[in-house]
Amino acid sequence: MTTRVADGVYVSSTDADDYAPDPEVGGLTHTLREDDHLQAGIWKAPDDAADGATPFEFPHDETILVLDGEVEIEIEGGPTLQLRAGSIASFSKGVRSTWRPSAGFREFWVYS
Repeated sequence: MTTRVADGVYVSSTDADDYAPDPEVGGLTHTLREDDHLQAGIWKAPDDAADGATPFEFPHDETILVLDGEVEIEIEGGPTLQLRAGSIASFSKGVRSTWRPSAGFREFWVYS
């Protein structure tokens, strides 16, 4: 559960259990902060994620930190990334990609 502890201060946990469906790409999301300047939270891949690939065009600049599992991210016109727990990556708005997360994949994300 995210708690606003003071003006401009938000606290949660990577073990949070209050996730909501993510209509944009499937899976579940836990939002830490969402305002006009920044969005941040945790995303969990859907249970059947390992069964396919998900095309995704970044709607914002986005930075991720992989918390659990692995993901292959194929960048249109660029490399294919192999990220695992501890990997950090950053993408510019408009980059087109295809994601193939493993079962149990979780990431911390920041839109800026």
